[in-house]
Order: sequence, then C-alpha cells, then structure tokens
Amino acid sequence: MTGSGRWSVLSAGGLAVLLAAAPAVTASAHPAAARVRLAGPAQWTSAVVGGLQTFRLQEPAYTLTLSQGTADLRVATAAGAGPLTLPITALIGRPSLPTPARFRASVSGAELTLATVGAGAGLLVTTIVTGAPGSFTVKFLAQAGPGPGAVFFGGGTPATTMAAVTGGLTPDPALPSSSRTPTVVVGNTGTTYSEPFAPPPLMVGLDTPAGWVALGLVGVPNASIVAFRPGSGLVVNYPLAQISAFADIGAGGRVSPPSSPVAPAAAGTWLGFPRFVVAFGATALGTLDAYSAALSGLGMVPVAYPPGTRPAWWSWPFTDTWGQQFLVDGLGSKRPFSTGWVLSMVAAWRSQFGLQHFTVVLDDGWEQRLGGDIPAAGFGGIQGMRRLINQLHAEGLKVVLWWPLWLTQLVPHGPRRFLDPSAPGFAAATQAEMRVLLGSGPGDLNADGIKYDWGYLVPQPNASHFADPQEGLGAAALFHYLKVLSTAVWAAHPGALIDGGAAAPQFDGLEGVLRLYDGLQTTQWSARAAIAASADPEVGIDGDGFLMDQSQALPHAIGSAVYGTPALYYATQWAGGQPIPAAQAHLLGLILSLGATRGQGEAVPLANGAWDYVVHQVVTARTLDGGLALVVYQTSPCGAVVGGTVVGTAAASMAVPLPPGATAVQVSDGPGAAVPSSIANGTAVFALAAGARYQLRVSGAPCAGAAASGGARP
Repeated sequence: MTGSGRWSVLSAGGLAVLLAAAPAVTASAHPAAARVRLAGPAQWTSAVVGGLQTFRLQEPAYTLTLSQGTADLRVATAAGAGPLTLPITALIGRPSLPTPARFRASVSGAELTLATVGAGAGLLVTTIVTGAPGSFTVKFLAQAGPGPGAVFFGGGTPATTMAAVTGGLTPDPALPSSSRTPTVVVGNTGTTYSEPFAPPPLMVGLDTPAGWVALGLVGVPNASIVAFRPGSGLVVNYPLAQISAFADIGAGGRVSPPSSPVAPAAAGTWLGFPRFVVAFGATALGTLDAYSAALSGLGMVPVAYPPGTRPAWWSWPFTDTWGQQFLVDGLGSKRPFSTGWVLSMVAAWRSQFGLQHFTVVLDDGWEQRLGGDIPAAGFGGIQGMRRLINQLHAEGLKVVLWWPLWLTQLVPHGPRRFLDPSAPGFAAATQAEMRVLLGSGPGDLNADGIKYDWGYLVPQPNASHFADPQEGLGAAALFHYLKVLSTAVWAAHPGALIDGGAAAPQFDGLEGVLRLYDGLQTTQWSARAAIAASADPEVGIDGDGFLMDQSQALPHAIGSAVYGTPALYYATQWAGGQPIPAAQAHLLGLILSLGATRGQGEAVPLANGAWDYVVHQVVTARTLDGGLALVVYQTSPCGAVVGGTVVGTAAASMAVPLPPGATAVQVSDGPGAAVPSSIANGTAVFALAAGARYQLRVSGAPCAGAAASGGARP
C-alpha cells in the first residue's frame, strides 16, 4: 500500500487484516493503485553460479531464481525477510512423483519451462513460468496418473512443499478468514448456511518469508475448491476422470502431449489446467488487491459497467420486500404477497424514510412457479404485474425482480431438480424468460433488473449432470450459466441492473452490483465489503439489509452509504420485531439520500472498519467518528473540494477532514443557521447534534490534480 497512513489492525467479523489509516481527503491511497498495463516483462537470464546453472528473472516487485536440476523456484521481494521456495511441479492423479524424478529447465525470453521426468525417463509434467510486471504466472500440463486428486506447487515429499508458509487469508466469508490452510469453496458445502459469495475470489493469501503472497487461478476452473495444505501444496478438486473425456477449452481438460527436448512425453492422457498467478501484497487483504490487479493486467477482468458508465438510478437505495414478507407473513408463507401488499409497503417505506426515488426489489413469491416468468395470481398475471410496475415507474421508482439460479422447483421433503445450463435450448429459453421480465413490448413486465440468488447451489463437479460437461463443471459451470443469463438480460434491457453474488474478479462482467448477502452485524457486512472492494474495485456493492435489527440499522446504513448502495428490507419493524421509531427513520432517510450523491467511483477500506469512497482520485464520501457519522463532499469541475454535507447519529464534537490547502470553512445546520467551527489539524471542528444535517463550505482548497499525491487508485 502506498500513502502516508499508519498501519493498524482491523478485526471485523472474523476478518483480521492490515489496513492503512485514512489519508488526506484528496489523496486516498489504496494498494491496488497499479491497475494498468505496464512495460513488458523482464527476460530470464542464465548463468553458472557456484558450479550450477542458475536461471534468474528480475522485476521491480520480485526476483525469481531456479537452479538447474531442481523444481524449487525461489521467490524474493524487497519487503520479504527471505525467499519463498515455490515447488513448480504438480501431482495429477498420483500421491507422489516417481523416485527418482529429474527436473530440467530452459528459458526463452520471459518464459521458463521446467520438465519433470519420471523414473522411466518419460516426461510427466511441463511447467511454464512467465514473468509480468508485478506478478508472474505458472501453467501446468501433466500426464494424469491412475488415481484422483490434483495438487499444484508440490511433489509429495518434504523437500517439495511450501513448508515456510506461516499463515493465510481465506477470502471466503463462510470460512475462517485467518488460517494456515486457507480455502475457498464454490457451491453448496452440505451445510444449511447460504454461502455469501458464489464464487469467492479464486485465490488464497499466504504469509511467507517473502511477505504476503497471493496465489490464485487466472481462468475459471472445472473445479469448486481451492485449498492450500502446507504439507502438500495447492489442492484443486478437478474431477480428473471426467475432464479427461473432453478437450481443454480453458477450464481444464485433455490436451495433446507437449514436445520437449528433454524427454518424450509419457504415454497416457495429458491434461491442461488454467494458469495460476502469483502476486504480492503488503498485507493480508492486500493480496486480494494484488490478485485483482494482476488479473486486470492479464485482461481477465471485464467490467460490465465501470464507474462513470452506470445508470444513475443504480445509486438509489434498495428496499427489498423479503424482510417485510417475513414479518408480515411468517417464514415461508407468501399468501398475502400481492399488488396491494407491495403498494402498501412502498407507501409505508416512502412515508417512514422520506425518499422519493428508490429501487423496489420484489423478492421470492412474485412468480407463480419458482423460476418462472408468469406472476402469481395476487399480482394479476402478466398484465396485472405490468400495471403495477408501470405505476411504480410513474411514482419515480425502479423495480427489480428476484430470480433463482439452478433450481426449477423445490419439493418439500423431496429431491431438488437442477437446471442444466449446457442443455440444448437453455440459452434460447433464458433469453425468452428475460425478455418477458425486462422487455417493454406487449406481454412483457418492463422491470428494470434482476436480483439473482442461490448461485451457491452450483452442483459439485459432476459430468453426469450436464449434457455438455465441456461447457463447464463446478465454478466454470456457474460462469457459463451467468454468462448466458447476463447476455439474455442485457439483450432484453441494455441498462438493466444485475444484482449478483459473484466476488471472483473474472465474473465482474456478468453483474452490475455485488450483494453482500445475509449478514448479522455491521462488522460482518463491512468485512464482506472489504473483500468485495479489494477483489472487485470497479463493481458496485449492494449493502444488503436482511436480518437487520434496530441496533445495527444506523451504523450499517452509514457504512453501506459510503462503500455501496444501502438496502433496507423493512418498512414498519426491524427483523427483531421492534417498531422503527420515527426519529430513527428520519435519520435513516437522511443517510440514504446523502449516500446516493457521492458519485461513481471505488470504495476503499481503511482502518478499524472506516471507509472512503474515491472518484477520480478525490475522496467524495467518508465514514466518521467510528462509523457514527458520514460526510459527502462536493467538488468543483476541477476536482477541488468546495463543501460537504455531514450527518451524525450521536451528539459529538466532530472533526471532518479537509483537503490540504483549505484556508477557511463555514458550517451551517439544516435550517441554514451558522454553527461555530474552527480548523484544527486539517479538520473542520464543530459540535454535531444527533439526527441533524450540516453543510460545510470550504475555501482555499486547490484542484484535485494539484493536491493529489501518493498512490491514489486511478
């Protein structure tokens, strides 16, 4: 991370990470600053050192060396205490390499190729290490052994393992975040808990002698689990027997045996797999930034709607009917859910929070059949739902419809029927359904987007489930499904919002905002948001609000108004059953309306659960006072901060950061009366009353281009 902030530790909802303290208003720093393609990679060199031929590649961020006759790639960084030994061989369908195994390396330009040769003098594994600025990639081709299991960066002996790893980061909120055996899982793990991200980022962070290292997949694999095991390596659950049956098209499969001057390829089935990328972060969470930046540099992070191109209404707060459905109807009962019910809830929500523009999410129960496009009888079928949506549009609102993935129906105490996205006609059927939901023609519903759910129900890798398993198994099957879905959505309505749950950067082009899913407390939502902001900085965040109780409502609204789009699932009572007090509702309305004015940029997590929002290198919103208040800054066309609006939830002596060079500030309350204030240590200091709105006018701040410095994320 660059910038001048102090380093401190944040522990939020189980996520223990190192983050930087808040920098100046016009120079918000972030470790993913280098998100651009740099100069070409350095070249491998070869020299004899101590009688051994040694290969070396030196980049500003790292140095790689490998001695001829070994598989031990030594990775050194300027920040590390010593090198990390990275065994660049693999075990595919075998518990260990044959004894003795031989290793022979050669280099050409930015590539090093390592041949692993078995006892019978046959080539078993070809590894290709390719340098790039800031990171490097590793590609494996291997002859499949007779057994199951795929282990990368390990050879099955103590001499070929990453034993020096002392800790790790798991970017999967369903699992312990800090672990020496970090793991990510795509799909249903057999528990009753709904996975927050489907998929999580397909990487793990490792605490090594070389510092924090990100080790992750470049492509989306025909697999569903990525797990680091200190005594083995990186374990990926590729179903070897099944992917051996089809050619590799990028997610893993059969390939032609590679040619090698060292030895002929061993007979049998050869498999290729998606590349791995190795990148470097200053902190645990910084490995996510590094992974995302490396994928971006490799052209693997297409973004559907980057900041500045999103429809303005995507910043409007969400109200999702699901929470209120639970309160009114009881768990699982949808009988009262109807046109009248929705209009009543919308009227109550508008009255409670005082907003005129927001997005209404009609959750599960609007449809006659799970996964169908015909509205339930309570909505009057297609024509009745169209009238409801048109009415909500006339009232200045947008409408998003809930949509289930994978399941066609749920039979109580019976088997689940899963969709097959590789089946003939699936794409055409999906296009027809999305046209009904989002189209504006006769017989269409004219909705503004979909909120898809249940991505975690992706079947574990099993070719028997799919008509064409080559289209994808595991994570690759979900990717294929969402690609078909997003193509259908945007064909029906180019500006439609897709509210999704995929946090892997490779999925960024398939959704508009990333939903944080059902959190239980503010710190848990914030920890998930930190993962999302680091892995997917150019994708918006749906703050979610299901299961929110009265104690969490205000701090979560403040946090999500800065890092994302707040969502309130309730209009009359909180999840715990407490009525929503009028004063709290008024304050929530102020927070929600204020957050929608911060512009389109990127969320930046800071220390102790604090947040910045940055647009064109200028901080436009920030949480204050330990999450009890927020400020949204106003800027001139040149990027100078000329004012700000502050809302707080508790009486406090408030210190609002000002841009460097600010010479004067005037503070007034909601009615416009002047409030005594002063400038101290680069902040505007004044007494803030709970529930009031304050306006700041700033003089003397230079334009952002002149004031910004350090590593502001571009």
